[in-house]
Amino acid sequence: MMEERLRDLPFPASYRPFVPHERAARVLRIFAPNLVPGLFQTPEYARAVLSKKPHTTKDELENLLSARLARQEILTADAAPLVYAVIDETALHRQVGSADVMREQLLHLVEASQQVNITLQVIPLTAGAHIGLQGGFVIAEAADRSSTVFQDNISDGQVSENEDILSQVTQRFEALRADALSQGASADLIRKIAEELWKA
Repeated sequence: MMEERLRDLPFPASYRPFVPHERAARVLRIFAPNLVPGLFQTPEYARAVLSKKPHTTKDELENLLSARLARQEILTADAAPLVYAVIDETALHRQVGSADVMREQLLHLVEASQQVNITLQVIPLTAGAHIGLQGGFVIAEAADRSSTVFQDNISDGQVSENEDILSQVTQRFEALRADALSQGASADLIRKIAEELWKA
């Protein structure tokens, strides 16, 4: 059972309190400024990201990878949440792993965006500065409309249910969506960047 397995996996200490909120969410709002969000990472992309954590043994890396990939099961579960994800174009150009790993990751993003419960948008580089440059986050909204936010940072992040913080982050998410391309245009841009990797 997914719930039991997730409970046993080694999530980072700062992220662990957010896991049940993510798992129970009916709506997820995600913003990622520098990397593809964990819920959409391919195994090899995730491995390349997680391997950069200092002082991580091979076994610890495999455990962290298993935990990250297990989280993705919510996207195809019977009660899958609605997911609204906004990614800065910078994350699509930052090569993580080999060119093949990155190309596979980009194509996986396009495929994920075709799921009926997922809306994926890209903020193009031409948008210039935007409020999301201060950091990524995930807002998990439960069935009762209560919300919890995970704010990403250099010390592995912070979970909050403070109403003022939630209001501020939600407003910023809507501002980011306004700066982003439509879902169709976003998919076209991701495909274009993937094609450039084929030519490299």
